[in-house]
Amino acid sequence: TGGAFTDFRENYHNNMAVRTRVGIVLIDCGGTAVQSLKEIGVHPSEVSGVVITHMHGDHVGGLEQLIWERHYTGPGGGPPQYLRTRIICPLVLRSEIEKFLEPCIREYTRSDGTLQLDGLDKLLEWVDLDPCETYESGEANFTFFEVPHCGPKDTFGVRIGGGNSHIIYTSDTTYREEEVSRWVSEGAEAVFHDCTFSPLYKGTVHTHFEQ
Repeated sequence: TGGAFTDFRENYHNNMAVRTRVGIVLIDCGGTAVQSLKEIGVHPSEVSGVVITHMHGDHVGGLEQLIWERHYTGPGGGPPQYLRTRIICPLVLRSEIEKFLEPCIREYTRSDGTLQLDGLDKLLEWVDLDPCETYESGEANFTFFEVPHCGPKDTFGVRIGGGNSHIIYTSDTTYREEEVSRWVSEGAEAVFHDCTFSPLYKGTVHTHFEQ
């Protein structure tokens, strides 16, 4: 639990780090995500890919920092790694992510000191998925499914599987008890359900802690 509105003394954005055989897959990268990684002893260079569920700041607001730290820093204060960042998203979100990042990362300095203007191409690599396609990382796989959030806004949850088991990460969505029951009946070992601490209000687009 966390929510969009955070105070580091109490809560953080709701993101998830999944440790796989080939590195950590970060699900969403809100404004507090890099700080949260550091608090669990993970340097951004250990992130093998970032899964994006939708375009809100508590889910994408930390992408720029993650990208720069992967490029210009190393673990333990070591030299720059000049790493690219892999973005895994439903195809429908790619152009929105590019528009969000373009003014932030278009200009960058290469390892030889020359200024470049092609950051979207050189700092990122993309894995665009159609609905129900699966991204595999080591022994883990990640499959998007649509969830209701803000009207027609494209928003997705993620089914995370490995071996014969799987869990559900809902991302932002309203509470639907029948959906939670269905996930459990289909064998989910756990449902990580994003929720907010604010009182339940009419017209909410989130799940609330009391629910």
